Amino acid sequence: MDNNHLTVLTLLDLSNALNCVDQDILLSALRAFNMSQSVTDWFLNYLKRRRQSIRYDDGMSSWYDVQDEVSQGDVLSPLLFLIFINLNTQYISSLYHIYADDVQIYHCTMLQDIHSTIDSMKRDLANISESSRLYRIIITLANLGSYL
Repeated sequence: MDNNHLTVLTLLDLSNALNCVDQDILLSALRAFNMSQSVTDWFLNYLKRRRQSIRYDDGMSSWYDVQDEVSQGDVLSPLLFLIFINLNTQYISSLYHIYADDVQIYHCTMLQDIHSTIDSMKRDLANISESSRLYRIIITLANLGSYL
């Protein structure tokens, strides 16, 4: 707490959120970023029209359609997830960092402004909660306690 400055930090865990990504919302977000129709169609095919089979020994399973989800093991999954999760950032006034499925939101403030800073953080959390419900993202709040 140098010179009566402090940082209010909230940690959000989005683990398993990738499995909850609504593909239609994701495709709408891609369109909103002004991606060309051919690029959007390519993502549509990637997300909704995939088939896979399993190769084993000298054999191969039957082909089956992949269910509606963004697979965590796919090469494009981190990029798609970041595009999707950044839909939430338009609703917050706090500073933030996103890394993989973890989000840190924080405010740097003076000690005398702590109550208004906490109120601002609460508004941001309420906005994130509402947009997450809208976008069907499950968020866990990491409860680490408060230190003042």
